[in-house]
Amino acid sequence: MMSQPQRASGGAMSRPAQIGLVVLAIGCLIYIPGTVLAMLPYVHDGAWTPETWVRDLLPSSSPAALSITAAFAGRKAPYLHSEWPMLIHTVLGGGIMLLGPWQLFTGSTRRMMRGHKLLGRTYAIIVAVSMIAAAIYLVRTPWTDVFSGPVFAVGLWGFWLGVVVSLVLGITAIRRGAVERHLRWMVFGYACLMSAPLLRLGWTLIMGIDHSVPMPKANIYFGSMLFGICTLGATIGARAIDHRRVVPGMRRVWASDNAIFTCTAIGLVGFTMLGMLSFTWAPEWGPTRVFYSATWFTVLGISAGFGIRHRAKGTHPYAEQEWRVTFAAHILAPAVGLAFGGVLMLATGLKAETAEMAGVAVGWGACGLGAFVFIDRELRRAAKRAPRRRQPTVVGSSGDLEPARVG
Repeated sequence: MMSQPQRASGGAMSRPAQIGLVVLAIGCLIYIPGTVLAMLPYVHDGAWTPETWVRDLLPSSSPAALSITAAFAGRKAPYLHSEWPMLIHTVLGGGIMLLGPWQLFTGSTRRMMRGHKLLGRTYAIIVAVSMIAAAIYLVRTPWTDVFSGPVFAVGLWGFWLGVVVSLVLGITAIRRGAVERHLRWMVFGYACLMSAPLLRLGWTLIMGIDHSVPMPKANIYFGSMLFGICTLGATIGARAIDHRRVVPGMRRVWASDNAIFTCTAIGLVGFTMLGMLSFTWAPEWGPTRVFYSATWFTVLGISAGFGIRHRAKGTHPYAEQEWRVTFAAHILAPAVGLAFGGVLMLATGLKAETAEMAGVAVGWGACGLGAFVFIDRELRRAAKRAPRRRQPTVVGSSGDLEPARVG
């Protein structure tokens, strides 16, 4: 999806990143046929799926068989609002998942730019059509009728917004020749799209461990930490592709120590308030609180660890500042989520606990998106400060900027 680029990014992609993309592509190949087949019973009664085959092999009264049967019954009615848009969204989503790893790989090497541009345009069209189909389904389906209810409906709109915003900003960046910024936004959008297979993986894990957990609850439990996983994955993916140690024209500090301290204080207050409120809600929110808290501390630990590591080395100021911004954004997530939940409750009339849980889930995604917007702004400012080069430049395998070879 590159038009008139002034420079190409990414010398040789690191071996771990290449292996990761291969594993991701294989995983998508395994996942896609099953998820497409799983949609058929909602369009055509009696259609065969891997889930029905597993159910038929089990005793009809077993917890696993009853759980699968209840899952089909619970999702049938919501999908009836717009079966075909949902099916189109699901099928095209499979194509997106297959193209994504290849796009990230070809976008990081000069030798495959023609293929990258051709596939990039195809990728953008497929994403746009898939998101239009998803929007049709969400608009035509009342919040109360969406599978798992309003909390999940708000979460779906959050991921939809993340995909659309990243696609628009990614296309805008490449049209201006900002290759690294383009790659960052495409990685973020792909990470949001990967929420679907991650969610199904969460269903499998939770319901496999405890068959008594119905799918709507498993959906909410895992959905509470999904935004954190996806936005952290987007940052790791962006760092794997962009090897630059220093961005020409960048300021030495993007997130000062005082800013980090302030964000930490606000975030801890928000997290404490969220914990106090959640204990007054219905008992079923207990597992959600545990999943959310565990993921929040994990994401913060990883972000802080990478930031401290790069600061100790003193050789990668760009990576250090990016991880500091990521940490500051994610630690604000509970506070931002609570504020958004309050607005949601006043605007929609949802019950307090429902609005707050929806707000907390989406607030995390908003903070992750906000971190990418902030870093994108710093990269744009750095590009304006940097001295203009006569020759195009690329990111060498060492991570330093090098003149591009012509011809």
